[in-house]
Amino acid sequence: MFNDSFMIEPILRQAFIIFKKNFAVFILLAIILFIVNAFSFFIKFLPLNINIIIQFILNAYVLLSFTRAALLAIRGQKININEMLKNDRTSVIRFIFVILIFSIGTLLGAYSTIFVFFTIIIAAIFIPLPFIVVNENLSLSESVKICIQMTTSNFASLLLFVLISFLICIAGLIAFVIGELIALPVVIIASALIYEKLR
Repeated sequence: MFNDSFMIEPILRQAFIIFKKNFAVFILLAIILFIVNAFSFFIKFLPLNINIIIQFILNAYVLLSFTRAALLAIRGQKININEMLKNDRTSVIRFIFVILIFSIGTLLGAYSTIFVFFTIIIAAIFIPLPFIVVNENLSLSESVKICIQMTTSNFASLLLFVLISFLICIAGLIAFVIGELIALPVVIIASALIYEKLR
């Protein structure tokens, strides 16, 4: 573990280097994620609740693959895209709960600007959670407990990381799809690096 003085800029720089070494895999995963998100427009004929559930499960599946790929990449291991897209049902179900935790903050933030701070705090606290769920054989409640313990002593730096990541993703959106194809993987890889440093 490290204290609140870790530097974000070297982590982002290292994440970008790792992204460049594995750009084909991460861009492909980002494209798949965009297609999954666009898919909801094509299933508008379904009732809204079913549409949301399908979208949620597909997002969980692809983000689980993203998380696994990021962990392999930061450890210098080879990433096989076919293996990354083979997620077992138990892992997907556990990952759905991870996304639910992040979604609570996002939904509150979307409801009112007062809750935007709550969204940022939730994101900062739970940055390592997806990686704990993927990497460690723990129950979801144990994973949440470990995550909170990991992030408590580094909260200020993690909060700053979340804000910078948000700005990076906004810049990616402003640069249209190409920018987001780079921004999203770099932020996920940087989050994986933070998880490794917090362990």
